[in-house]
Amino acid sequence: MKFSDEELMVMYSSGVEEAFDMLYERYRHRIYRFALSCTFNPADSEDIVQDVFIRVTRSVSTYRPSGRFRSWLFQIAANRIRTHHSTRARQRNGAERFRRELACSEDRGSEPGLTAGDSLCKALSAIPTRQRLALVLKEVEGMSCVEIAHGMNITHEHVRVLLHRARKNVISFLHQDQGDTES
Repeated sequence: MKFSDEELMVMYSSGVEEAFDMLYERYRHRIYRFALSCTFNPADSEDIVQDVFIRVTRSVSTYRPSGRFRSWLFQIAANRIRTHHSTRARQRNGAERFRRELACSEDRGSEPGLTAGDSLCKALSAIPTRQRLALVLKEVEGMSCVEIAHGMNITHEHVRVLLHRARKNVISFLHQDQGDTES
């Protein structure tokens, strides 16, 4: 028998540990993929997955089944990603940032065999974090604007604006990047 996410959370809150295991298996790869598409770092993405599920265990007593578990879970992940980005930004000094950007451009941008995936990765990393979060939730995770809005704690109209701007910025970056590689 397949349980809904909400049923599993209710079971977990009443002490059924296997319910948490089922939720973890159901969502760990998706949260990892989401984190990786925003951080571009496998180790950081694994840390974010662990943090998300630690927060789930800590919040189990206050969770209220409302049919929005997935949105709630991705909201936790989005918050962790934002925290990760702000923490990273505070930790870096100018020289370290320059060194990383230089390494990234050497790894991805200066090789003649640059793939579409590499270009997209660069484009995603160039757009603002909130735009990237909305775009990945929509296009990779297949979430609706309403689900994204709930998860990001914004209106669905704001989600539409973020998606529009994200797509526009990615396309602009890809056209600019393509022009740079043809020179």
